[in-house]
Amino acid sequence: MSYSIISGITQHFYHTIPSELDLITTTPTREGIFKYLSQIGYDKFPEFILDILVKVEGHTAIDVTDGQGDEKQDILTINPKGERCLTQCKHTLKYTTHYNGDDLDLLVAACMRKNCSQAIFVTNSDLTPQGKKYVNDGEYNRGFANPADCPSIDYWNGYKIWDRIKNNQDIINKWFSGLGQVHGLRSFKFDLTIQELPFQKELNQESDSFEAILKLLSKKSWITEKTQGFEYIAGISSNYEVSIKKWFQFTGGLDINYLLPNQDISFLNQPAYALTVEVRINSNIDKYSPTEIRNEIVNKIADDVLINSSDKKWWHITSSQIRSIIYLHDISEPREIQLTQATTFVKTNKNSTSNELGYCSLAESEFGLQEKEKDDVIWIHNKTGIHIVQMFEQQINPVEQYNHQLIQYKQLNKIKSHHFYAIENIDSSLLMRIRRILNHEWIALQYNENTIIWGVPPDFNQKEVETIHKKIELLNLKVLNIKEEDIANILDNVQKDIAPSTWMFTSELKTISYPILLDKRVFWLSKNLSMKSKIDINKAIELLKYKYSIENEFGFDNLGGKKEMKLNSSELRELLFDFFTFRGKRMLDVAIYNEPISINVRFKENSTEPSQDLTTKYIDDFLKIYNDIDKLIN
Repeated sequence: MSYSIISGITQHFYHTIPSELDLITTTPTREGIFKYLSQIGYDKFPEFILDILVKVEGHTAIDVTDGQGDEKQDILTINPKGERCLTQCKHTLKYTTHYNGDDLDLLVAACMRKNCSQAIFVTNSDLTPQGKKYVNDGEYNRGFANPADCPSIDYWNGYKIWDRIKNNQDIINKWFSGLGQVHGLRSFKFDLTIQELPFQKELNQESDSFEAILKLLSKKSWITEKTQGFEYIAGISSNYEVSIKKWFQFTGGLDINYLLPNQDISFLNQPAYALTVEVRINSNIDKYSPTEIRNEIVNKIADDVLINSSDKKWWHITSSQIRSIIYLHDISEPREIQLTQATTFVKTNKNSTSNELGYCSLAESEFGLQEKEKDDVIWIHNKTGIHIVQMFEQQINPVEQYNHQLIQYKQLNKIKSHHFYAIENIDSSLLMRIRRILNHEWIALQYNENTIIWGVPPDFNQKEVETIHKKIELLNLKVLNIKEEDIANILDNVQKDIAPSTWMFTSELKTISYPILLDKRVFWLSKNLSMKSKIDINKAIELLKYKYSIENEFGFDNLGGKKEMKLNSSELRELLFDFFTFRGKRMLDVAIYNEPISINVRFKENSTEPSQDLTTKYIDDFLKIYNDIDKLIN
């Protein structure tokens, strides 16, 4: 009898089995605050706020009105300055609800009627960005001839409420008697994953890079190696002891959108090399901030160990949630709790270590934030009125990637009934011009390197089709009809060959993936310009010449090496506003469809400088272009 032994290896998947402590965590601090305050109850909320006004803010109570509707949950007090203060309470069980400036307008009016000099808008949820701007920028007093006559306004959201009561034991014990309080939390830990960016897959070996960091760390005078190559004692502060161990963290456990160190999104929960930092607070220290201590440790490691090799590279540090173990005596069980959310830091060649989100944000003292739509976040420069949109390039989540692929397939099925046309042997420099000439309702596809095809809906006006095709033929190109029997075969081939989208741009910092690719940021600056007269063909041509000269100066030749180009007058608008292509380091687009016209400049210089510094520089450059165009057309 003989046996055949067949062996083989399939793909390996490694899973971590969490301990009982890992299975039980609390919500992040901010989320927990909003959630717990929402449970106080509508009827008890004014009494709770009055306690804060009296016991924390030093007010004297006058009257409390309670009930449904506006001005029915108002608190009237005398503040420490002797002024009448009106506090309006807005309680909601849905703590994700945000109030806007309209609610604050009503508060100002109520304040005037009740002869109050101070007003406080209190909610257990939060205000919208516009609502906060209404208060912080003093927009509420712009209708007053003398702003001093307007009452002063402040707002308290859930976080501000907690900040006022967290050290007041009377209020804590009265209102949160059922909330477990920990007074002996003397240790915590977090993990740090460090990588140098931009990541170069062909050169960077993650394990080698991590070993190099450990080697540099071990040579520092403030480091004592306890176990060779594994555990170190760090002398960073006299207030706490720090132990650093070589370990790893699983990226799937981070409560942020995290892009893996090797940019491989096929396996989301990968183990990444990390330093596990354990902190023990000394007995002589009373209250402390785990976040501030983490920042001190990160800054020490980054400033002393991480050396930037060039302006084009930067260090990225990912810190996990800060965690600690507590023992609940009432139920005789331990629990692991999360004290903070995960956060990220960056260190560039010319700048010290910074919080990554702050590094890519703009100063609220110089810029206002306007949220128009869900995916469109616009900053407005207070001094000039210039609109700024930061466009961050990032990889698409695999689920979104699959969804985009399905949408593309559905689109291909929908257009099978269209009439199709094509141009063969077309020069690549003309491809975008053809797309601009085609009607925006038509579907255009690049079939191969030198062939473009497009589909026209069967009910589309035939005369307009002929007019557009004549414009194309003026460029010495021949428009071909595609036989109906060939359309299905062509679309099937397109569906097989179509590559899934892997990258996208977003302007929304709240949903951005980390690490942020600093060298891939695009800054889009825009501002409207009023015209003294309509733009005729001659002015439009002058604008186009100016646009091409600017873009040629910064690395893009719109003429493709030629000395001149022929164009149809109907192309001018689309050539002036070609917003959906990337062309060199600076891209000028002028929308002349409406009055006023819109001046748009996109800056893409692959710089790693802070967003605030870059935006300040780009504003000066934008204004020069803006003024040049103003002189040109006015």
